[in-house]
Amino acid sequence: MTSEPGFFLHHGNDLPLLAQVLGQRVADSNKLDWFQPDTILIPQPSMQRWLQNSLADQFGIAANLSFRLPGQLIDEVMQPWLPFQDPERHLSIERIHWRIFTLFLDSALLANPAFSAIKHFLQVSDRQRRAWQLAGEVSQVFEKYQAWRREWLLDWHLKADQNDWQSILWHLVSQGRIFRAQAVEAYLNALDKSDCPRPAGLPDRLFIFACQNLSPDVLRILQSFG
Repeated sequence: MTSEPGFFLHHGNDLPLLAQVLGQRVADSNKLDWFQPDTILIPQPSMQRWLQNSLADQFGIAANLSFRLPGQLIDEVMQPWLPFQDPERHLSIERIHWRIFTLFLDSALLANPAFSAIKHFLQVSDRQRRAWQLAGEVSQVFEKYQAWRREWLLDWHLKADQNDWQSILWHLVSQGRIFRAQAVEAYLNALDKSDCPRPAGLPDRLFIFACQNLSPDVLRILQSFG
């Protein structure tokens, strides 16, 4: 097994076998800095425990590993390309969830005809509980849009389509805030220039495990790191 720099793809449907290949790569003795954790991208948080246990079972130990969702890594390395630096105004998925929940309890907003379906759905005795659950689902959708529908969020941030409740909601949620799609847009535009700096804080090597659906934006960003 070669340890030379490059891009290596191992595909198959046997997860334990793929985990074994990953473990062999992680154990590569040519690692530049043994004190730096190895970064492994995973498709969902539940994969972390299975993969960590599988590596420990096969190799006796699984330590100094940093598991990240693709969106989390992009959030971290794209920070310098945000419109301004203010962690308190960064729209994490948790903050999106809370802001949507607050809006779903706004009777004036729900009176908008574009929100008629939402209003009907929330007409239950335990309205707050249902609003919280729905806000969580919608925040997950917006999180996917950050990767797959960046242009929608950027357009909605500037001007809402008054006939589209998602557009109105994101416009209200994102005002005065900064979010990943803005940084991705700025970075991809900067890539067209010869002096585009390489993002700081990148790991020496990056592993991607069982991430079958990486967006074109994420793939292009990861490709640019080489």
